[in-house]
Amino acid sequence: MAWTRPHLLFRANRLSPAELDAAGEAYAARLRRWMAATAQSVAARARLLPLAAEA
Repeated sequence: MAWTRPHLLFRANRLSPAELDAAGEAYAARLRRWMAATAQSVAARARLLPLAAEA
């Protein structure tokens, strides 16, 4: 699994609904990028490792 920085949202209790929505969208976009990068990394490793023998 690829490491990523923690997602921090400061003063969330003081943000407007629109600001909270924007922060949520930014976090979702970050997660999508992280998932894509992780999937690419796993796929690259899978191509390098030999397949396990089937029983």
